[in-house]
Amino acid sequence: RNVDTLAALVSSGDVPVLTVCPSCQLMLKQEYAEYFPELGKHESIVPHVQDACEFLIGLIESGELDIDVREDATKLVYHAPCHLRAQGIGKGDMVAVLARRHPGLPECILGIMACGAVYLPLDPDYPAERVSHMLEDSGARIVVALEAEDARGLIEAGRDCLIWDAGADERADAFPGNWMPAAPSPADPAYLIYTSGSTGTPKGVLVPHGGFVNMILAQIEAFGITATDHVLQFASPSFDASLSEIFMALMAGAASCPVSRARIDAPWRLRDYMAENAVSVATFPPSYLALFKGENFPGLRVLLTAGLAASRYAAELAYFNAYGPTEASVCAALQRILPEAASCAEIGRPLPNTRAHILDSRGRRVAPGMVGELWLSGAGLALG
Repeated sequence: RNVDTLAALVSSGDVPVLTVCPSCQLMLKQEYAEYFPELGKHESIVPHVQDACEFLIGLIESGELDIDVREDATKLVYHAPCHLRAQGIGKGDMVAVLARRHPGLPECILGIMACGAVYLPLDPDYPAERVSHMLEDSGARIVVALEAEDARGLIEAGRDCLIWDAGADERADAFPGNWMPAAPSPADPAYLIYTSGSTGTPKGVLVPHGGFVNMILAQIEAFGITATDHVLQFASPSFDASLSEIFMALMAGAASCPVSRARIDAPWRLRDYMAENAVSVATFPPSYLALFKGENFPGLRVLLTAGLAASRYAAELAYFNAYGPTEASVCAALQRILPEAASCAEIGRPLPNTRAHILDSRGRRVAPGMVGELWLSGAGLALG
């Protein structure tokens, strides 16, 4: 009789069913991360202008950015927002960028955000129909092309495009010495990222400044990023992981090392590039990391993957596994992988100002090790 009663309760949903997690899959330590004390000081990207200046000067001195190094450092950052403001771009406007791994990309993104506008990256290699859908769906005010060739199709279709490489002199001329952009508020949108569309029509995800900055500061602290680091810019600019790579370097005053598609397609060339440029921080998809077959990366200090851990690297590097949907400002949880635990892919603890819980189908917390749905809340959640 008791068995029948329990069976009836389970069927009605009044009693949670505890299912053992099979073969140690992804695990998360359920807890609330402590408040990140510096968040109130860095509510948007714009207050980090001085770090951005140093970052851009590094590109200039390396010959990657063609601007006179004698220019005042602050002007280097404000040329871009002034140029965009001259095009009528202001707070809340959507600015689409045909974005590649390009030395001018950080300057362009900073200019957009300093105007209070919203950055929308588009892959120039996307089919024309997909690009058109994103432009129409987002209501983009202007399209910026980092390279003139990328804009040809849109120009032929009758859409106006701003060619970034061709506008360096205009950006310099547009700079008024007494103009300072107003910093966006934490709740203002910073960027719009479209999901892959693998399950249907691509969907835009709008992320605010506050959550984005919270995530970047948390990563800088967790990885110990300093001005002496060189951060690899590996991810495609059409993915939000690229923003993590760019701004992790920028906000720590470190150097960013953009890598070409040709080198990515030849992993051993990429490894040589990393050694030649003293890359100390890198993020790789687990499938790409596997191509190196456990070979060392000379000079690498921090390695980040998402989803699977590789025990070979946990013994010699600061090796982290990360988890985060696009709707949670790139990254929601981190775990330092130790050599003895590298076969177990934990997604770790939530970032500061983030809550993470495993809940059952009725919204109740499950016991540690049990199967459930991951629920996130906190600073990093997208708008809407």
